[in-house]
Parts: sequence; C-alpha cells; structure tokens
Amino acid sequence: MIGAGLAMAEAVPFAVGLAVAGRDPWAVIVAAANAGNDCDTVALIAGSMAAAWSDDLGAPEDMVATMELVNGIDLGATAADLVDACGLKG
Repeated sequence: MIGAGLAMAEAVPFAVGLAVAGRDPWAVIVAAANAGNDCDTVALIAGSMAAAWSDDLGAPEDMVATMELVNGIDLGATAADLVDACGLKG
C-alpha cells in the first residue's frame, strides 16, 4: 500500500489523509495500524491530529485503563497539564 511505509514523503500525507477523512481519533488510529508495514508512526501522527479536533479519543475504556496502569500514566491529568502549559482553558 502506498503511504504505509515509514518514508516521510509517504507517511505524512497518508496520516493527514486519514485524520481529515476520519476525524474519529480511535477509528483513525485503528485504520492506520491496519494499513500494515511500519505504520506505528502513521498511527501516532494521524491519531494525534484527529484527537486535536475531538473532545474524546473514543478508545475502549478498558484498553485506556490498562494502558494507564501498565505505563503508570494518567492521561486525563497529562492532558490537563498540557492545556494549562499552553495557557488554554480546558
């Protein structure tokens, strides 16, 4: 699949296209991951862009809870800290 490799000239346009077409962050991340090859970078870029346009990641709550537990991170607190650091209102 064109755009599913790691080359910037393919990865970035592919990620932008997914983010613009999908807008649902979780669906965009899953679509990027399912494109095959080395698509974790594409999933990160596309998912981040889609999440910036959304109030909700849309990921299954049990999956988010497991990720937070395993990685020792509170995504809600991290997001609030980023909003504060940018001088934005949450």
